[in-house]
Amino acid sequence: MNSSSSKRVIVSEEYVSFQGTGLLAGVRQYFVRLAGCSVKCPLRDNCDQPESLGGSGRDVDIREIVRNAEVSGTCWLHITGGEPLEQKSCEALINLSLKSGLNVQLQTSGGISFYSEHVHVSVSPKNRHLKVPSPDEVILVAAKWMTDGFALDVAETYKESPIYVIPEATNGVFECDMAIGLVDVLHRNGYINARLGLQSHLVWNIK
Repeated sequence: MNSSSSKRVIVSEEYVSFQGTGLLAGVRQYFVRLAGCSVKCPLRDNCDQPESLGGSGRDVDIREIVRNAEVSGTCWLHITGGEPLEQKSCEALINLSLKSGLNVQLQTSGGISFYSEHVHVSVSPKNRHLKVPSPDEVILVAAKWMTDGFALDVAETYKESPIYVIPEATNGVFECDMAIGLVDVLHRNGYINARLGLQSHLVWNIK
């Protein structure tokens, strides 16, 4: 039987950059984007990472990813997608990274159950079927598909988590009025954990 350290994942890309949103904005991290996403997402036809939606990519031993993160000089491994939790070895990658002394951030749509007090979990909901309890932060993209009702349902689910409302960037222009309006809606309904955020990496003109 294979040990967790010899498991593999399908990787769309790996790179070093700065986290652009949420509580860790400005932190340099080693990013690994796992391929594949079956989420019924209103953004699917206009996804900012369309190459990650399919299951194609490099077949990589999770030990290689951890080594790459260790020598990147960042002390952080950021696991994103696609929907990273759809890959069976994602949790093995997380566990090996933690065992190696890395800090781990997981970006997920929240539809697959996951909890770890040792992982910084960011949920960016794309539908109402949320199974991740008590994430460290919630990212709501203020886009045309984002209705007040959807945002209020998410806020009710995640009353205890900070909610970052970030403006969608369309052709380099941030939809700030839409984002501010959504924060106002959340505040008027008592969800004072909502705050205005930004896709700072786009401001910095980096990946």
